[in-house]
Amino acid sequence: MLPKALFLLLLLFALTSADADAQYPVSLGKTINTPYDELNPVISADGKYLYFVRKNHPDNTYGAEDSEDIWYSTAVSPYAWSRARRLANLNTARYNSVLDISNDDQRMLINGVFHAADGQFRRRGLSVATRQADGEIGVPQPLKIKGLDLINRGLNTTGTWNSKEDVIILAFSEQYMSEQFDLYLITKKTDGTWSKPSKIEALCSSASDESPCLSLDDKTLYFASKRQEKGTEIYESKRLDSTWQHWSDPVLSQLPVHTKGDDARIDFDRENMTAYLCSNINPKNGFDIFRMDLLGRPDSVTISGKLLDEETKQPLQGPFTLKVNGKSVDSLVAFVPDSGIFRIRLPSHAQVEIVT
Repeated sequence: MLPKALFLLLLLFALTSADADAQYPVSLGKTINTPYDELNPVISADGKYLYFVRKNHPDNTYGAEDSEDIWYSTAVSPYAWSRARRLANLNTARYNSVLDISNDDQRMLINGVFHAADGQFRRRGLSVATRQADGEIGVPQPLKIKGLDLINRGLNTTGTWNSKEDVIILAFSEQYMSEQFDLYLITKKTDGTWSKPSKIEALCSSASDESPCLSLDDKTLYFASKRQEKGTEIYESKRLDSTWQHWSDPVLSQLPVHTKGDDARIDFDRENMTAYLCSNINPKNGFDIFRMDLLGRPDSVTISGKLLDEETKQPLQGPFTLKVNGKSVDSLVAFVPDSGIFRIRLPSHAQVEIVT
């Protein structure tokens, strides 16, 4: 039977603990999240611009049928964003996306190769779009990557580059129309061209591995993978040397980014140490974008409130057992039976149950 007071306690936990709330994924709100899927968040280095993909929106270049366009929003405060708009000049293909942004916010790694004259989509590949003096994004210029257009044959392409912009980690499939992706390394040569993609065996698995994102120091790679039955989760791996081919065994990320839904991509604000997560926490809403503050996470929090019986709405009177992370911890509770008032100290991100 569902614990009678469980929902109320979780609600009180969210309302009375600002520190803990800052660590759990918080929706960016209706100015960004819509009934359509919002995917692949990429935040500018200064945290002022958020770029993402909106799927099958009627305003997309190819409309509501099988389309993905780049949209963006500007920060109006640390916790509020403007209503998202399409980045019109970069949406000439059916599937468009910004993969990453340079540390000075001047260059974007773009999915696709485009005509130099008018910016129209030509073929699969990668390009770099540079911000012009007037602030507008210029026509993307193609990267000369040996053989990429011949082996990238799957349904999607995601990627990231390092701080020097001379290493790209790309996720794609060599199988036609496949959704089973692997991670590949592409490095820049001295003549300005790029190497043929080589699979990073240390990171690949029998599951799909995609949506890579490098940490600020280029030492940790975060990516999404379906390595467990739960669904897609964020994994991390440490780079072991300068070859970019040797990595530690991927493990579930130690960051507080694991939700009850599929967690599809994470990116980081360079200045505010904020993570932006794409997840379908609520399946009815599809994929949305959430934020998490990563600084100043407390080891524990103290919350207080009132426990009510779910059926009678009266103070909970009967005996109950409190479980934190699956273990009984009745000794932590200060509880007044007549009023239902309680006070408790809990570890951050605790999963709480009350069994009556």
